[in-house]
Amino acid sequence: MKGALKHSHKFNVSFSKLTIGFTCLAFAYLFKVLIVFIVVQGDGQCLHNFWLGNDEYFNPFFLTVFSVSLFLFLGIIKLLLPVFKGNFQKGNSFFYLFLCIVMGVWMHSLYGLWQTFEYEKGNITVEDYYTEELLQYLFIGNEQSPHECISGI
Repeated sequence: MKGALKHSHKFNVSFSKLTIGFTCLAFAYLFKVLIVFIVVQGDGQCLHNFWLGNDEYFNPFFLTVFSVSLFLFLGIIKLLLPVFKGNFQKGNSFFYLFLCIVMGVWMHSLYGLWQTFEYEKGNITVEDYYTEELLQYLFIGNEQSPHECISGI
């Protein structure tokens, strides 16, 4: 037991890092639960009916994009500030680099979700939405059926 406690200082995590990490994880979990809930309980409605709503900027999708952008901006600032000041710490830099990578991947997936909304609304074609390889599997025998929302806008 003493051997494990001897190296506990290597995993010393500050309260601010715990708060940022927990907030990001809780936010991501709630985002996934909300997506699944809308898909399962949506009664055939398109995703954009809920996520984009009627308001142009204050809707769940753009508030999520704004929040993830703030986390990404915070990670970039916290990653680059010590480099410019000259007090570079490997543990802190790794944490904020990991935060930036995760938030960047999340932003990329939000872009994919936005493309889904545009496809549901009919603003982009099926060829623009799907890759060429995926289109071969979706449309066997050249039978294309357009996407239609059951109770969409």
